Amino acid sequence: MKRKICIVMFSFFGRGVERSQVRMANYYSRNGDVVDVVCFQDTGVFRNELDQNLKIHCLKVNNSKKGIIGLIRYLWTHKPEYVLSAQDNINVLVLIARLFCPWRFKVSVSCRVSPILWARKPKLLSKNWLMKALVRIFYPIANQIVVLSSEMAQEYVTLFGLPSKSLSVIHNPVLDSSKSVSDFSFVDHPWFNDTKKKVVLGVGNLSWIKGFDTLIRALGNLKHRPDIVLIIVGEGSLLDELKQLAFNLGVNERVEFVGFKQNSMDYMRSSDLFVLSSISEGFGNVLVEAIGTGCPVVSTRCGGGAVEIMENGKLGYLVPISNEAHLSVAIEKTLDEEVDKEKLLESSKRFYIDHISEQYISNMS
Repeated sequence: MKRKICIVMFSFFGRGVERSQVRMANYYSRNGDVVDVVCFQDTGVFRNELDQNLKIHCLKVNNSKKGIIGLIRYLWTHKPEYVLSAQDNINVLVLIARLFCPWRFKVSVSCRVSPILWARKPKLLSKNWLMKALVRIFYPIANQIVVLSSEMAQEYVTLFGLPSKSLSVIHNPVLDSSKSVSDFSFVDHPWFNDTKKKVVLGVGNLSWIKGFDTLIRALGNLKHRPDIVLIIVGEGSLLDELKQLAFNLGVNERVEFVGFKQNSMDYMRSSDLFVLSSISEGFGNVLVEAIGTGCPVVSTRCGGGAVEIMENGKLGYLVPISNEAHLSVAIEKTLDEEVDKEKLLESSKRFYIDHISEQYISNMS
């Protein structure tokens, strides 16, 4: 039986939240459901990845608050059975819009960013203070509140007073169950082609929260291992600063920034080690992608998502955030050890898109 599902998102720009929403929309559409995507702006790199059978309803506003009327109008006109949203500001708007709809439909709000980053001690009457108040008021009327990890669930209990039984821990949908490791190609790059090189990979936006400075400093601690080199996939405002850091540490010849790549999982399959060096992560999609290619992994303890992905250290070393000494040791040990890639691949099945997407609906049924 076809289900009528609406997914609400601000835009299709290239971040983890948008990528996950698009993956779920595509799964439901290809599964035979009637799927609408309601967006506030019809722009972004993931726009072209949407399944051709789903419908896009753009509210054409540059501020989420301005979209409330259009969102209510959509709900009255199309009457979906299930509405799925992510990000706290969008979640609150969806729940407010629901108050203006007299019929019953089910709403799932998903929290993708640790509230520790913004809700711990907001200034009185600030934007974050207001959002914290709105979350406390409106989240309890949702049919489902999704968080990405048990640690994040505890943060919402502590900071917002939400009852723990109202929170569902559902991981991000990341991997396509129809694909195998052989579907990812080896990247043609001199370092990947050199059997004497050990290639470490980092993937993400070049911003302070991704901790790439710590990763470069860790490489600087490994000057006795000139065989270890680093490739960073991503773009962002800190590019020049990170290049200068590598130069200052004398490792600029062993670090290469290759920019944003759509085929980042090809780079993961080609690498000897993937490192998540973040200061904070809501979940850590790239860590799952690396595991899904059988690439050995090291991660900082940058949030409950990363810890749960790594099975609390069973899949690889977990190190303190912003600690290049511990990170360099973990990098060297992992590169010198035999890693059970089949164990990584088996663990990655927890994050199949079809499995995760069905959890969202079944938990509300």
